[in-house]
Amino acid sequence: MKELLTGWIVNLTLVSILSSLITRLLPGKSYLPYLKIFCGFLMILTLFQPVLKLSGLEDEIEIQLKKNMFEGNQYEIQQRLIEIEEKQKEEWENQYKEYLEGQPDGTDNKNERDD
Repeated sequence: MKELLTGWIVNLTLVSILSSLITRLLPGKSYLPYLKIFCGFLMILTLFQPVLKLSGLEDEIEIQLKKNMFEGNQYEIQQRLIEIEEKQKEEWENQYKEYLEGQPDGTDNKNERDD
């Protein structure tokens, strides 16, 4: 329990130091409100980390995040597969057209016999 508390305090300290450093080093002030929101979310997550660990919700959140990432990757792979199949179909059609253009069409009378 002591290790959990020590780690929590260290994480809070690191998040607050990094947040203040980033806000001070930011060249323009136009992104400052967005950065403050982001740092606030990080601080809230850090504050609730021990509660999540003790209740077992941390594992559930991690599972849900991995599931969402997997579903996103799966959708991306399906889209790539569709694109590849379309390109492959176009290539086959082009090769078939080239093949047909190279074939005699039967209108030449060279091979006909003169009776």
